[in-house]
Amino acid sequence: MVRELMDAGPAITDGHEEIELALVRLFRATGNESYVGLAERLVERRGRIKGFARLILQQNRSSGERSKRVKEMRQRYVEAHPNHTVCQLPPANVAKKSRGGHQRFLLNAPSGKMLQQHRHVRQQTVPVGHAVRFAYLETAIAMLYREKGDAKLLVASEKAGDRMVQRRMYVSGGVGSLPEIEGFGRDYELDPELAYAETCAAPGRLFWNWEMVLATRQARYSDLFEWQLYNAASVGMGLDGTSYLYNNPLLCRGGITRREWFQVPAALPTCPSHGRRWASICYPIKPTRCGSISTWAARQPWTWGFRCGSPWNRGCPGKERYASGWSQKCPPSSRSMCASPVGPGPSG
Repeated sequence: MVRELMDAGPAITDGHEEIELALVRLFRATGNESYVGLAERLVERRGRIKGFARLILQQNRSSGERSKRVKEMRQRYVEAHPNHTVCQLPPANVAKKSRGGHQRFLLNAPSGKMLQQHRHVRQQTVPVGHAVRFAYLETAIAMLYREKGDAKLLVASEKAGDRMVQRRMYVSGGVGSLPEIEGFGRDYELDPELAYAETCAAPGRLFWNWEMVLATRQARYSDLFEWQLYNAASVGMGLDGTSYLYNNPLLCRGGITRREWFQVPAALPTCPSHGRRWASICYPIKPTRCGSISTWAARQPWTWGFRCGSPWNRGCPGKERYASGWSQKCPPSSRSMCASPVGPGPSG
């Protein structure tokens, strides 16, 4: 991938900004600079494609032709094998359509806004287009800032994030008010019944919030993480653990229910990916620093353990404490500690 994409032109840019996150994480695991270098180039190429509208129309036409050929091949196969059992995909998710939504989609896609290709990332200060793609792009930018320290790259991301929270986010923390593009509408265009608030977009915002916590140490991103975790991400999953909602309108008059599978099961791999990172997210403490711990996860019946090197290194008073909702401040002189989640308590 590095050999083929590193020196490619702007037209060779991913449509769904996910590989950038994987490349940065691979760099963090291996130390191979070429991985983070490729992630940086993929981000920097966005908005630089000349004749984007023509290119995307050509690609869509080609995709449509391939789909037609595949459909014809399947039909011929079924006719030649009458005993073959045809597999039927489950129905797609249901969403109320907005007035003029299809026309807005036709304008949004060729302009590049749908794929965050309408201008260079350093100039993208307004959240537009597909909400999940936007979330992953902003996460990649924050990750690159942590590795490269390019403050100018982060400035635009912060402005876009602020605009989203203040003008284009539902009270639930869900994002995406246009079902036709699964993405952002205009400022304050937040009809509760039209709300798409895709379940996939919520973990994307959690990823971004978490990277911003580590990059800026600003508590507002921790607050937003908690807000969206409870009200935008978790609500998409059923209590039975086997069903989920694809989109999460704030007002529903029927027809939208949780199901085990949708025609496009995008949320299935996305939601568990934030759940498995709970331990490191609830205790964001570096091993060489001491600070304060106050974890909101303890509102549930969890038992947490806090360990430090006291009294041998003038650390916190006491070697170990367990409680639910417990927090402890360490003196500035302490420079070594280890915080680790113990797991569910007796009732968890």
